[in-house]
Amino acid sequence: NNGVSAKVTVNYSGKFLDAAVNNLGVIETIDPFVMTNLNLGYDFGEAGGALDGMSVRLGVDNLFDATPQKVRRSNTNNPTYRNWTTGRVIKLGFSKKF
Repeated sequence: NNGVSAKVTVNYSGKFLDAAVNNLGVIETIDPFVMTNLNLGYDFGEAGGALDGMSVRLGVDNLFDATPQKVRRSNTNNPTYRNWTTGRVIKLGFSKKF
């Protein structure tokens, strides 16, 4: 099989109260934000020659470079943006079936 694949994921985090206090001992409200990821791929299938069995994938995490709100804390091991990508991450991959 050959063909194009595409996937877009949009993750919305609504407003919530932070689980830990900031460096002043106050619980802060975290503003809502949206994180968008994009994945594209192409499978060359049985194209013949060097491309036979080859596929290529491109992934972009945090496509629009959204920045989740950060809270200053005395305990720096507990970030408010946990489980989210900070900055944009671009991944390119190739695979070949033999």
